[in-house]
Amino acid sequence: MIYVRGHKFEIKYHACLLELIKALNDGREHKVSYLLKLLDPQWSEKVGLHFLSELHVYHGIVKVVNVSHLAHQNEIMGSEV
Repeated sequence: MIYVRGHKFEIKYHACLLELIKALNDGREHKVSYLLKLLDPQWSEKVGLHFLSELHVYHGIVKVVNVSHLAHQNEIMGSEV
């Protein structure tokens, strides 16, 4: 069982989830691809994305836009960030 901003999630124990939670709590930004690699390789990518989505819904994680990527995309399109 884990709590996300006061919301209780009952999930079975999986060591890989502990590793994912440790990474999320380290105070750094992580790419989704990195976080998914921490999970059991036998799991479908959908399982990891669903878990991350649930954390996001309850404000346990925040999506960060890659500003440099947007700036490059806007240069191509002729607009500013």
